[in-house]
Amino acid sequence: MTVATPLTGKAVPAQGSGYACVDEMQRIKSAIAYKTMHIFHQARSYSYQWLVFPYSVTHARKVQGRWTFQVDLCGTGGGDTWNVWDQYFDGLGMTLAYKTNFLLGWKWATKVDNGQASSSLNFQVNAGIVTIGGTDTVSNYGSHSGNQGANTNMHWPSNWNQYNANRVNTFYSSPHTFWYQGTSAFEGNVGHALYEDITAGTPPFSYGASVTIAAQCHRIVGSCVPLS
Repeated sequence: MTVATPLTGKAVPAQGSGYACVDEMQRIKSAIAYKTMHIFHQARSYSYQWLVFPYSVTHARKVQGRWTFQVDLCGTGGGDTWNVWDQYFDGLGMTLAYKTNFLLGWKWATKVDNGQASSSLNFQVNAGIVTIGGTDTVSNYGSHSGNQGANTNMHWPSNWNQYNANRVNTFYSSPHTFWYQGTSAFEGNVGHALYEDITAGTPPFSYGASVTIAAQCHRIVGSCVPLS
């Protein structure tokens, strides 16, 4: 069974940085932090909490003699299951809500060290270093990865497909051929999407994110309590 939740937001600068995606390094230039998007849902047999931290840098670098504006969407989180349900997928898709392809780069965690999935991404700036680092505490079951564009494991609003050029997904996944595969422990991942537009200002921008969790019942005899 698969459950998905989409959300949209408009980036408005906010003071302070988040708990899981933070501005690690500021040399000459500084990143602007925006209000964090929270995607939380709890049902009968599962819950998840994903956070999206938008950051931006103005006058990032010059392209063909013109200044650029860059945005990093840093997403981190995950979920868990109970009532004899084991999740085999938990992922976040995030995108700028524009048809124009602004994507400059992407990155996600691919391994877990001491219970932490970590990923850092540098803004592409002319001078100095601006790094956003994200972490996620997970159980290290299955694999941790991501992809750019569509993903067959994820539910994504059909009217958002027009934004797939800007879409980046980060997720945990495991095989689920047999009843005993998957885990009830907290699993998720962390990832980044870096965008760039040629403008010298600090324009507002719209973005969206969607979470998908998939789980199977591992009871051999009888049925499980409903997932939702």
